Amino acid sequence: MAKKLQQLALVFFLLLLTFNGRAQQNRVHDVTFYGAKPNEKTDINQVFLKAFNAACISLKPSKVLIPKGEYYLGNITLEGPCKALIVVEVRGNLLASQDIKEFKGIDSWVTFQYIDHFTLLGGGVFDGQGAIAWAINDCHKSTKCKKSPILSS
Repeated sequence: MAKKLQQLALVFFLLLLTFNGRAQQNRVHDVTFYGAKPNEKTDINQVFLKAFNAACISLKPSKVLIPKGEYYLGNITLEGPCKALIVVEVRGNLLASQDIKEFKGIDSWVTFQYIDHFTLLGGGVFDGQGAIAWAINDCHKSTKCKKSPILSS
């Protein structure tokens, strides 16, 4: 019985080492793991920020992944300094809020700042939904208009 317990403990220990080694190599912070749900009308600001901050404090290179799908994203600032190389991979489409009031007094929609060794990649889209802002201002007629952070020139 004692020998069986020793063997079982050894197998468990080896499995634990294997799992821990894989966990150390896999530094992908998928926003869906943190609670983001694609194609729903819920804002992912908090989960994106949690995933980014977890990647930013890692001592090893890390990635924040936004998988395929549509995600609503309000005004967000992602900032370092980060402890190691960081990649943000956007495969999905990030949609700005359609409520222009949410951007009152704000100069930008998505801000990355104070981050060394930063890469932004993927095939996704940052969709500011500018057509909504175009319809409620006169920027197409005057250069003295108040531009929204989601207004594309």
